Amino acid sequence: MIGMVALMAAGVGTFASAGANGADGDLTSLGYEPAGSPRTTGAQARAVDAEVDVSRDFDRPKLERRTAVLATQRAQTLRQVDRDITATAQVREREEKVRAQQEEKRRKQWVLPVAGYTLTARFGQQSSMWSSGAHTGLDFAGPSGTEIVSVAAGTVTSAGYEGSYGNRTVITLPDGTKISYCHQSSFDVEAGDQVQPGQPIGYTGATGNVTGPHLHLEVEPPGSGPADPVPVLREHGISP
Repeated sequence: MIGMVALMAAGVGTFASAGANGADGDLTSLGYEPAGSPRTTGAQARAVDAEVDVSRDFDRPKLERRTAVLATQRAQTLRQVDRDITATAQVREREEKVRAQQEEKRRKQWVLPVAGYTLTARFGQQSSMWSSGAHTGLDFAGPSGTEIVSVAAGTVTSAGYEGSYGNRTVITLPDGTKISYCHQSSFDVEAGDQVQPGQPIGYTGATGNVTGPHLHLEVEPPGSGPADPVPVLREHGISP
């Protein structure tokens, strides 16, 4: 009898000792899981994964719609970029075409050789002052040192002293027409130079057979002698 009482007392003491120490390991081992425990069982983990999968399945149509909207917006943006690039290229092409046309027009445009002049002798006038008896060009009288510009685009074929013509520059045009600028005081170009309409080529003077400073302009079409400069100049839009 005394032995049984001692055994029961020992068992109660062991249980009380475990509770006093706050340990729950023994309860856990019995299958008890306290509320809020961070540990989950395999079944609980599978349940959580299932919930996540359900959530993903639920959101997938929305995600697909959003993806489709973004793809459409991107395609529209790219098409607009392509249209902008094409429009810019077309504008540049038109600008280049206009510039080319303007350059071609400028290249073909004729201009008067001097400014502030007086016409003192015309083509074909007769006088003993001219070695041929008849005047072979058009005289633009003005102060010595007046700038002379090329009437048209061409190539300088000679620039030097030429007897009664004095200092003379000859410019040959693309069609073979030769234009002579005579009695210059000095030159701004030399043989071989390419010149454009309005480009300075020299200055008026009184070199050669002259009675005063002026520019003697001669026009010689291909295969013929000097021709009247006036109708040739008018044909190209200028009237001296």
